[in-house]
Amino acid sequence: MSEGTRGRLRGPTVGGDGDRAASLRHLHAATRRMMNAESATAVARVAAEAAEAVLGLDLNSIRLYESGPPRLVPVAYADAVVDVAGERTPYRRGESVHWEALDAGESRLYRRVSEIPEERAADLSGEGSMLVCPLGDRGVLALGTLAADAIDDEAVALAEVLAANTEAALERAERERQLERKSERLDRFAGVVAHEFRNPVTIAAGHLEYVDGAADDEPHLSATRRAVSRMDRLIDSLLDMVREGSAAGTTEPVAVDAAVREVYEAEAVTAAALRCPDRVTVEADLDRLRTIFENLLGNAVAHADEGVTITVGALDDRAGFYVADDGPGFDAADPDRLFEYGATADAEATGLGLAIVRDVAEAHGWRVRATTADGGGARVEFHTAPEREE
Repeated sequence: MSEGTRGRLRGPTVGGDGDRAASLRHLHAATRRMMNAESATAVARVAAEAAEAVLGLDLNSIRLYESGPPRLVPVAYADAVVDVAGERTPYRRGESVHWEALDAGESRLYRRVSEIPEERAADLSGEGSMLVCPLGDRGVLALGTLAADAIDDEAVALAEVLAANTEAALERAERERQLERKSERLDRFAGVVAHEFRNPVTIAAGHLEYVDGAADDEPHLSATRRAVSRMDRLIDSLLDMVREGSAAGTTEPVAVDAAVREVYEAEAVTAAALRCPDRVTVEADLDRLRTIFENLLGNAVAHADEGVTITVGALDDRAGFYVADDGPGFDAADPDRLFEYGATADAEATGLGLAIVRDVAEAHGWRVRATTADGGGARVEFHTAPEREE
């Protein structure tokens, strides 16, 4: 409440203990409905309906903020508002006292609307009292009655609770809308991956079956088959992450050293030596875990000038494992930024590998961290029980 506008005013809204209990029940029920509403407009309509039930104030409306140019747009209001003041129109900045509450971030109580200066009164006229509560930076809740001096302290307190709950519901509706839009973008991405990537890989794999090369060509054909097979698995992993959300698929106890050796041998990583000094078992989706190792082994080889040694072992101080190499290490002031999509200093790289590593780890509920290995190379740690960490 702004200073100088609040005092003990006469009002019929929440006079007795029974009225107060009924108002709180209406407020609780309205909050549940708002939290289940699917859009900002639906939230606003519930709030406008609740204002009369909770406070007994029949002249109420919700206006939401719109930028460019700034306006407070009416999205929900009681029928009585139209009966008294006509059809609702947007308020531009400065032409209504509603902006004062929004800009100040606190409620404004007008004991007599007839005393509001004409230049800030917009379409307000006649007698009555009005309370305007901000909805964060999202808009305002305006509550009024035709009687002057008719909004008391208790009504103000309840109105501010209703406004705070409305703001929370609006934020939730906006998050849901953003998630829905993100889901739609992911669905489109999945369609692109499935069509534009999968089809060429399938065609390439089909043609390889008919190639009868000479003995000298076999190493090249084998490398091509491995690349096609890896692309096929990578596409599966991408589609799984898009379609299944953040959760991993079917998990089971997996020996980390055995899984990384399978990848090492299947990919024929001849430019690297592999060491697995420890036996670590994790609960994982084996196919996705292989995707982690394919990317990390590939990165180690790609960034080393000559043969590199890759070590996969257990973390000393917590549950989890690490993948380290003795190559040049991460060339970044903030190694964790390397897990962002597109983050790479290599003009020929995609910036996809480490981002996928992070996504696969997070899909398992693990925390992933990039750091420097003891010998100065790259080290990626996987904390497989992050909920136990301080």
